[in-house]
Amino acid sequence: MMEAAGAKRFTIPNYDVDLRVAADGAYRITETIRYAYPEGSFTYGERTIPKAGIADLRLEGVTSPDAAVREAALADRSDEWRIRWDFPQRQAAATYRLHYTVEGALRATEGGHRVDWDAVGPDWPVPVRDVDVRVQLPRRFAERAAALAASPAAAVDSGTKAWQLRFHRDQVPPGERFQVQVGFPAVAALQEGATEPPQTPWERGDPVLRFLLAGLGGWGATSWVAHRRRRARRSTPGEAPSEPLEQLAPETLAVLAGRDWRQGYVAALFRLAEGGQLQLRQHRAGRLWKSRETAVVACAAPEAADNAFGARILAECQQGPVKLEKLLERASEDRQPRAAARQVLTAQGLLQRLSEPERGRLRRRATVLGGLAAALMGGAAALQAVWSALPAGWEAAGLAWGVGWAAPLISGFAAGVALVLIVRAYRRYETTERGLQAVQGVRRHLRTIHQALLNRQGQAPGEAAQAFFQHLPWLAIDPDRNLRAWSHKVLRPMRSAQLGGAAVLPAWLLLEEGAAEGADLARVADVEPVADALFQAAFPHTAGGGPAPGAPGGAGGGG
Repeated sequence: MMEAAGAKRFTIPNYDVDLRVAADGAYRITETIRYAYPEGSFTYGERTIPKAGIADLRLEGVTSPDAAVREAALADRSDEWRIRWDFPQRQAAATYRLHYTVEGALRATEGGHRVDWDAVGPDWPVPVRDVDVRVQLPRRFAERAAALAASPAAAVDSGTKAWQLRFHRDQVPPGERFQVQVGFPAVAALQEGATEPPQTPWERGDPVLRFLLAGLGGWGATSWVAHRRRRARRSTPGEAPSEPLEQLAPETLAVLAGRDWRQGYVAALFRLAEGGQLQLRQHRAGRLWKSRETAVVACAAPEAADNAFGARILAECQQGPVKLEKLLERASEDRQPRAAARQVLTAQGLLQRLSEPERGRLRRRATVLGGLAAALMGGAAALQAVWSALPAGWEAAGLAWGVGWAAPLISGFAAGVALVLIVRAYRRYETTERGLQAVQGVRRHLRTIHQALLNRQGQAPGEAAQAFFQHLPWLAIDPDRNLRAWSHKVLRPMRSAQLGGAAVLPAWLLLEEGAAEGADLARVADVEPVADALFQAAFPHTAGGGPAPGAPGGAGGGG
């Protein structure tokens, strides 16, 4: 109820009630009330419900899309329940949703049952406008719409598992009530503990979920077929061509073989360092060895690089030392090196540019499949609506249920395939048979490097560590290995061998520890933190490039 305090005044421009009768006869009620505050500001709202004819009431919660409801409480008074909810002081209109369950309100009549509910009680102090009441009954409560007795007259909608009756009043003046009644035949199974029959997938909203899952299935199935075709083409007898490994830089092959072409920048960085065209300098950023920062210093002009990846790296360092993370972040924004690498790969016969007719054919197929998916979903929804309005006997055929399950699956699968075709149509480039064999050669070369490192690390850990740093340009483009994890695996045996950093660290990686801490690399018995800081900066988002090894009525108001 509204408290008469000062000039405060509220109105109710809209009031909706959704009453769903559960299988055990309980009412699940949601009231959606729109409050407007033309005069004064308010900090709480309340709703009172008389106890007459109700066994129990449980408050499920109060929500609002407009106001931040701080607290909602149910108070049990002598002759009524009061629901009160608090919110920050406001003058703007707001909508509140009250969710509660009523027990023992269903009336037993001669030969049946009746829902008897005051949607709007007589104690509201203001007119309640635009009132809509929806009463939902399980479909099994009545075989035909004619078996339902509604007062006042209501529009009846028939679903496959539920009846819905809709009532409306433009306005309910103060002192009047808006009472709705729905009678239906006696239901033998209407008892405490009974469970509600399952709803159709369309009523539960599952079609969207199944559409998405089927779409993922279509995507996966199409990608798997394409993968199998590529494997069949790669499995032709004969060795993979060795020319790409001899003629092309690792960063160029990263565009062909890697999952992320940006790894080419990391490969170019290590290759330039190995060639003496830049240096990496590390210093401690804190008191611990593991807290380290890496800076990159150019030792050559961009023109000295042999490809666009290297030129971009050197260009970023011309103004002085640059933090490794910032360098790679800025360089990775430039896609021109990838375009240049694609041209080189195309000239080598490893990539081919899709022709416009081919891309158009893929787009047309995607359009047809997308239209089919939309038509299936729209047609299924329309047929579901038609069949749900037919007499109950038609439901035994299961047509509505079958359509409700099959249409989202088929249309989702078609949409997934269409999406794959669209992606292919806009890729512009496709790997040739020779390119697929070159990818196998790259992966074989990487496996050889990894196996050699594993063979050395037990017998000669120092040599394994040196080889690890020498092979960094290739290891950086390996999509199947975590470079940080592999650095731990290769460098950890140096602890037991008591090898200093001077024995394994490359000349291009300088440690600037300062005179106070000592600059003797031989004192660095554990180079893992040095390498870990390096790869953490080089792969900030991928953690190293890949996976690791191995009742009735009432009123309301506010104040």
